[in-house]
Amino acid sequence: MADKVFLIDGFDTSTLEFVVSEVQGWRDGANVTWNQKPVPGRIGTLITGLRPLWKPRELTVVGTLLASSVANLILANDEMKWRLGTAARTFTFVDDETREFNGRMIRYDAPGIQPHMVQLGVQVRIKIQMTDPRVFAASTTNVGSITSATDLPLGTAPVWATVQVTGSGSFTLTYKDHTGTTKGTMTITGATAPVNIDMDAQTITDAGGNAVEYLTAGDFFAYDPEHADDIFGSPDWPTLEVTSGTGSTSYEKAYY
Repeated sequence: MADKVFLIDGFDTSTLEFVVSEVQGWRDGANVTWNQKPVPGRIGTLITGLRPLWKPRELTVVGTLLASSVANLILANDEMKWRLGTAARTFTFVDDETREFNGRMIRYDAPGIQPHMVQLGVQVRIKIQMTDPRVFAASTTNVGSITSATDLPLGTAPVWATVQVTGSGSFTLTYKDHTGTTKGTMTITGATAPVNIDMDAQTITDAGGNAVEYLTAGDFFAYDPEHADDIFGSPDWPTLEVTSGTGSTSYEKAYY
């Protein structure tokens, strides 16, 4: 029986007798570029954006499919390709099942399986392009009672969260860094509670449906670990606060 190493949407590929020998790009960081322009008469370039441009991130999983017969090997190869499919999948590695990679299979290489030969194993090379260069926690972080400045524990990459406010349809959300400096605000006026804000999808809904029209000031924002301090020592986190009603926020911690 192969060891459990590589999971596709929670499916343990070792049940197909898939023995992983190498995973390329698993522990890599994000690959970024910056918009830059030359400055006449000066050495170097000027960075023109506040955020980098994120390049696609790829993983390559190399391993061997084993079987007791050529027929079973063909079936296992077919099932592996079916499990991967072409739609978005969540990939997990057993060394850290608390984190998930989101992506799509973009290439599947395996040498031909010859029915007339006694072939009981085939090397497989799976290339995955991540739909997001960040890696996400498998569990959701829920932070409640944000009626006062409340800490937002984060990973190493920014996240765009959801916020729920009950008991009021008029309020201001204030997001601050660890020093107390305001980094983002949203003011909702005249909505019908409960109000749900999705920072990633940039939507606002209330009891009556679409409520974007009630956003009267501010804009959507991310929770960014750059607004924290000493996150691997004695962390001092950014905070979120709502001025009226009862609020909570949910997100999956993200990592580069």
